Amino acid sequence: MSCDLSQLSPAEIGRVGEAIRKQNLGRCLAGSSNCDPTALGPTDMAAVTAAAKRRNFDSCLRGGTDCDPLALNTMESQSVAAALHQHNFDNCMKGAFTCDPTLLDPKQAAAVSAAKSQRNLEKCLGGAVVCDPTFLDLKQAAAVADAARRRNAEKCASNSVGCDPTALDAKQAAAFRESARHRNLEKCQSGIAFCDFAQLTSPERAAVDAAARQRNYDTCMRGLSGCDPSRLNGPQMNEVAETARQRNALKLRK
Repeated sequence: MSCDLSQLSPAEIGRVGEAIRKQNLGRCLAGSSNCDPTALGPTDMAAVTAAAKRRNFDSCLRGGTDCDPLALNTMESQSVAAALHQHNFDNCMKGAFTCDPTLLDPKQAAAVSAAKSQRNLEKCLGGAVVCDPTFLDLKQAAAVADAARRRNAEKCASNSVGCDPTALDAKQAAAFRESARHRNLEKCQSGIAFCDFAQLTSPERAAVDAAARQRNYDTCMRGLSGCDPSRLNGPQMNEVAETARQRNALKLRK
């Protein structure tokens, strides 16, 4: 919408001019590209210049790419240098790729090295592939080896992939063998195909055979195709035959 100044009184024109001045001043104070510096008076220009210096100082403190170091005074330059020095130290302590080790003083370099060592130790203790064992001292290496043994023992105890039975101590190996034997017995008792009968004791084999006969009896009683009549005893055979007759009779009545 266009403004027709010819329809305004001198006082209104003055108010419009003041509003335009304030809008332009606001843009200039914010560093907007829409700022018209030619419309600024000496007082406004001083305020805009001071705001620009503050923005530049803040940008330099943050390490911004739009920082103009030539616009800083001596005190600001010192503050910015200290801030960048601290910022680099913080990055180095975190292991950031932006760290510049050449900017560290001896005390900072020692702290950064200790932090790097701790990060590497934590990775090694957790079994991370990015662990650097060459960066461990003797105490750390012993702790890492112990953690690896514990992780392996836990994997073996839960029959997880990655278990290395050869890395178990005598007590852990005995527990691993007993656990494996127990799992095999459960498989055999459940009729799972990859049961290893060679690992069973005589009483366990008898129990497994009894369980298999019971499963076969249940299968025959239900009239399923997996029934093996040769494994039924006399009373079981009679029960199966009677149950089969009853099923057939029900089918005929339907």
